[in-house]
Amino acid sequence: MKSESVEKTCGRIVDHSAAPKRLQQCINAILQRSDTWQLSIASEKCNVLHIGKGNPKADYFLNTSKLEHKSSIRDLGIQIDDELSFKDHFDIITQKAATRANIIFRGLTTNNAKVMVNAYTTYVRPMVEFCPSVAFPVHEKEAGKLEKLQKNYKCFGYNFENRPRPEERNEMLKLKSLTYRRKINDFKHAYELLFGNSRLSRNQAHFLTLSKSNLRGAGYKVCKEPFKTKVREKSFANRIGNALYDVLRKGKIPTKYSEFMSVMSKEFKNLGDRDEVLREEDALHTLDAEQLASGLCFAAPALVYSKVAADGSTA
Repeated sequence: MKSESVEKTCGRIVDHSAAPKRLQQCINAILQRSDTWQLSIASEKCNVLHIGKGNPKADYFLNTSKLEHKSSIRDLGIQIDDELSFKDHFDIITQKAATRANIIFRGLTTNNAKVMVNAYTTYVRPMVEFCPSVAFPVHEKEAGKLEKLQKNYKCFGYNFENRPRPEERNEMLKLKSLTYRRKINDFKHAYELLFGNSRLSRNQAHFLTLSKSNLRGAGYKVCKEPFKTKVREKSFANRIGNALYDVLRKGKIPTKYSEFMSVMSKEFKNLGDRDEVLREEDALHTLDAEQLASGLCFAAPALVYSKVAADGSTA
């Protein structure tokens, strides 16, 4: 009989009754190693983040110091909360990006749109696009904040009377929406996972897995973990799984990067613009769905980056 403290998470069985003890043993091992190398650990800078409704929320200790429990912590540049919604993360980066945009407006005295766009893509946009595969807006409210930031920046140099419409500004400034860019990034990440160009490829089974299917098409389907929450629904595997399934129905997945991006983009409306897609010169190869399901991966071809500037030139 399964205990109530045992839960299936991401395809694995997690025993909540034994997990705290094992985690404390790991903390003790790290502490012992730090003492051996005479590298002290500041316990006041160490915190505990409990994730999940069934979490026992056990206490952990560093020597005799009890580690503080927090509902949100910053790790590797991302503000992570106990609900994995990344709401605090987007609030912080939106405020920082808006401050940096104001500094650009005050520091640059120019009417050259190309200069302002380059300043935005260099100093502002990377802040809100950091690690988009993980820090993905779960709710439309967070996504709207990011889009509003870019929308406000694109209004520079215009008064209310002669301000172009948003779609006209996008065409003139060559700036795609952040939603578009997040989906393009998902396609890039999926390509790297499928064709062995990512460190996560060896653990590919936890992200993208194919299984036999009796339905029409390629005979394979993308396995996705069932979700009951908005957070799980917006996870990377679920976001990209539907698009991959539509491609698999045709039986083949292109291994050429530009062709892969073009095919994947067609699965979404208004994502067919290939000006921002990487291009390469190798001939088109294809990968059968059966080979992909058996775990056969090809080495990714050499890629040549092509970026469209605001004036229409390429570099």
